[in-house]
Amino acid sequence: MKLKKVAKNLTIIVIVISISTLTQELNKVHAESIISDWAIPTITAMEKANLIPGALKDDADLTKNVSREEFAELITTYYNAVEKQTSIPSPSESKFNDTKNPLIVMANKLGIVGGYPDGSFKPYNNITRQEIAVMANQAEKQLTNIGQTKNVDKFSDKATIADWAKESVGSLSNAGGIGGYPDGTFKPTNNMTKQEAIALVSNLAAKAGLIAKPTTPVVVAPPPVVGQTVEQAQALYTQTLAQYPVTKEGGIPKASVVKSFRIVQNGSPYNVILEEKSGTNVSVESEAGAPKVSAYARFYITDGTASVWSSKERGSTGYWWLNNLPTNQVKAVMLDDGQGNLTLVKIQ
Repeated sequence: MKLKKVAKNLTIIVIVISISTLTQELNKVHAESIISDWAIPTITAMEKANLIPGALKDDADLTKNVSREEFAELITTYYNAVEKQTSIPSPSESKFNDTKNPLIVMANKLGIVGGYPDGSFKPYNNITRQEIAVMANQAEKQLTNIGQTKNVDKFSDKATIADWAKESVGSLSNAGGIGGYPDGTFKPTNNMTKQEAIALVSNLAAKAGLIAKPTTPVVVAPPPVVGQTVEQAQALYTQTLAQYPVTKEGGIPKASVVKSFRIVQNGSPYNVILEEKSGTNVSVESEAGAPKVSAYARFYITDGTASVWSSKERGSTGYWWLNNLPTNQVKAVMLDDGQGNLTLVKIQ
């Protein structure tokens, strides 16, 4: 009897140590995650409220695009918290032929997500902003009886929003759940990063009283670098370059002082165009309100996998060219104005 008690106590100790170790590892992963400064307070609040599902919570880079599976898990976790729902369907109830994820099964049963004609869900595909609006709006319709409207006149690119998404975009934006860009566009077919997706759901969670309302507005795209200190800019710049162990070729970004540094997706506020013309031609169009491309003295280009950064002076014709990197391998272009202001444009 005494031996059994000792064994039982040892088992409890082992379990406690295991849980403690696991918690430390999870916290370590989160602490080392790549997160933009503007997103940290929101992500912290969402995490404390247990509104970030495991896969996203432990992700090493929240600046990457969110997948269909990840957003479905995120919005369903939010739904469950509002409804205090604890019963999750069995994986065997999945109607999809490429996933048995219980949260996706639940989202499908609730009408939050749907699939494709071939019976797939395509969980690992990137998800567009208008698709995210549809999922979020479907959840809100059930939770808050959100008013429905197809009015998307506030967006200057309203003609590019798909008919099947207009009601969701109009309704969710009208309720403050999702916004547009500073130039007045919505960019319906743009992807959204993981941290942006968490920020979007945090807007809904704040309205539902699950988290405190952020002291500053939460946007669904990385904001311009406003109030960023030189130290913050240098740290983000150094952290970004660390993702691409570099080999010199024509020079890599080496700013002694980085006054500002930001990371944006291709399409906002720059549209980087790659063309095959005896090498790779790189041209950059800027949107209204963005710094003019002509202000940039150099650009740097990388494939992100072969560890190559190459640089070129801006040509007199208004574009740059590069011989050794095919367009389909370009992962990022860094714009440098020669005065310490850098912008990394993610291509893929």
